[in-house]
Amino acid sequence: MQNLKIPVPPETEWSMSVLLQSMATGKYVVDVGVWTVLRSQARPFGEMEALMFCYRHRLEEMRILGRRTDSQENFTISLLEIHRL
Repeated sequence: MQNLKIPVPPETEWSMSVLLQSMATGKYVVDVGVWTVLRSQARPFGEMEALMFCYRHRLEEMRILGRRTDSQENFTISLLEIHRL
């Protein structure tokens, strides 16, 4: 069987900007053990990278903030909600 590549129109291509925020302090992750109150200084993560960072460094009370880079669409979910799924 031949692999078919379906062209994706440019208007449907998008990426996600993901930040991690402490639910206890409201601070954003910059690096391991480094936090900031400024959203603009927070480390941007890939979608799965954010989850793996939290699990790897045992960060439990965290909020994942996502925003599509091509629009105003965004989402927020806590790791506690993910654990319940």
